[in-house]
Amino acid sequence: MFKKNDRPELFGFETELNKKQRDLLDVSKEKWFYKLILRNINENNFKPLYSEKASRPNVAINILVSALILEKLKGISYDELIESVMFDLRFKTALGLVSIDDMPFSRGTLFNIQNRILAISEVEGFVRCYHIGWDNYDEGGDMKEQVEDFKELYGCYPKSLLAESKYLTR
Repeated sequence: MFKKNDRPELFGFETELNKKQRDLLDVSKEKWFYKLILRNINENNFKPLYSEKASRPNVAINILVSALILEKLKGISYDELIESVMFDLRFKTALGLVSIDDMPFSRGTLFNIQNRILAISEVEGFVRCYHIGWDNYDEGGDMKEQVEDFKELYGCYPKSLLAESKYLTR
């Protein structure tokens, strides 16, 4: 079920920092990331990725998308991203988290939303959705078909294929 992020403006753990730390954080790349990227992600664009059925509220999509962007920008793994969000105040700032205890997502949540985003691609101005599923553990069920569809569309196989290792047995 889609739920828009209604978090308040960034405040919280910053009040516990000394002046020098706050000043450094205010001019950090992560603070700029929060202001320019996270706050400008139009969450409604991602609404089709969520089930219409009543279910648990989602993690705010702007936080998830921002985390995936940070992962790529920093060149780190999912595990390193999770650790950074848990322990690094700069990452918490970039993601608009207000409490030292905030850990809004798991590795699996990131992987699943990335798969849903990647399942939709734009080719020559048309959006193509390969598959959206709401069942648990369905990520690899039609991967072979998607690869063959890619080959048919582009005339070659993709250079690489990203998947959780547990799905490589299918």
